[in-house]
Amino acid sequence: MTKKKAAPVYRLDAEKVGQEAACALGDGRLERRMQQIVETMCKRPAASLPQLFPREADLEAVYRFLGNDRLSLGRILLGHVAHTVARAQSLRTVCVIHDSTEFAFPVRKRPRPGLEQFSESRQGFLCHFSVCVSADGARAPLGCLWTQPFVRLHRLCIEEDKAAWKTRMGSDFSEAGRWLKGIRHSERVLGPSVSAIHLCDREGDAYPLFSKLVQHNSRFVTRLSHNRTLSGEPDLAHLLDYVRAQPVLGESRVVQLSERLDGDRTPSDIKTHPSRQSRAAELQIRCAQVSIRRPASRSEEPRTVMVNVVDVSEVNTPDEQSPVRWTLCTTESIATEADCWRIVDLYRTRWLVEEFIKAIKTGCAYESRQLDSEQTLLHALGLTIPVAWTLLLLRYLDREAPDSPAEAVLPADLVALLKRVWPRGAVPEKPSVREALHAIAALGGHRRQNGPPGWLVLHRGYQSLLLMYQGYKAALPDGRCDQS
Repeated sequence: MTKKKAAPVYRLDAEKVGQEAACALGDGRLERRMQQIVETMCKRPAASLPQLFPREADLEAVYRFLGNDRLSLGRILLGHVAHTVARAQSLRTVCVIHDSTEFAFPVRKRPRPGLEQFSESRQGFLCHFSVCVSADGARAPLGCLWTQPFVRLHRLCIEEDKAAWKTRMGSDFSEAGRWLKGIRHSERVLGPSVSAIHLCDREGDAYPLFSKLVQHNSRFVTRLSHNRTLSGEPDLAHLLDYVRAQPVLGESRVVQLSERLDGDRTPSDIKTHPSRQSRAAELQIRCAQVSIRRPASRSEEPRTVMVNVVDVSEVNTPDEQSPVRWTLCTTESIATEADCWRIVDLYRTRWLVEEFIKAIKTGCAYESRQLDSEQTLLHALGLTIPVAWTLLLLRYLDREAPDSPAEAVLPADLVALLKRVWPRGAVPEKPSVREALHAIAALGGHRRQNGPPGWLVLHRGYQSLLLMYQGYKAALPDGRCDQS
């Protein structure tokens, strides 16, 4: 997939993020309060609520907002979703990445009501996300289209908690069906003017999902986890064997694999995705069109589903390292070698949802929130999502709009202050986006020899710059800011 040079899709302006997030609540008081909360969180995402709102009256107002029965996670996200849709409609074709994660909170003296018990020391809930990204190769993060928090009801002991979650998840919810529900909701809010390519990991490998998406002409790329039975291939009756027997297309391609450490990952995740060192991997690609036979347990589904399959496998793998292999099921064209590599690049876009979840958990310290119920935690999640999205923008702007003027994405006052505290080298008269963001990364502790800055170090530097800016404004008479 050819990578295009994208223009900046957004400004790193906390006030604008707050305005957009709060624009659809239908109550002026709630909208003003939400704008204040989101705007403040954008400046210090990982800070606790008492740190963000040191005045007792402001903190009490935030807690009242989080406990407001008139609100819900979906309602709090209406403004962010509406602006995500507007950005998607300007591009016409987008990727929508679907994935689930577990939000876990420590068990204190008294367990928090309404949360699933993960272990003796951890409780929480799961959440399924649908995140919208540009499909032009630039991978611009456009925002979040849908969230579905859920729990395993059999793990809740209190009937009132079960009833509350049944209402929240909806009468038609099933854990397996959340993939189709997220896809259908995303297509509905994007509207007919936007063509969405849905990206799912191996958990989305489900015959009922494939059959319904093909039937409704939905576009998708999903990584397969099952060696499915084929129809009409008696000699090679299983998909992986059949595609492995196809000829290699063209020359191999070398891609850089990032390091993967065990860290705090779950044992099941480590088993599925073993740790590895960073390395250059030589990849071969094959493709085939296949007719998948329905499983015996799915008699209500069509007998077969016709899909395209692209198989990517690593050759010359280093000793003691697991070879890379992706088998991707798709409705996208495989007519040429370039088409097949485009499908691989589309699937590689899926990693952005993991970065988005990391931005919520790490960048915004969501799992450290000291809130007492599932309602307040879900409302806090709704406030956190627009903030986490802005963290992804930091790295995107550095990589995809490096030569644009810094003031295209940063408020002019911030650029002027940054020039005064420029951390290294000569200060450019008119900094570009890349020059400004690398200076911000240096404020966050980034070292040039470590390669391009990631969003975490950019975020730390941006927080430092905002704190300087707030101090500068506070020192001026009447809050003036006239650095230039």
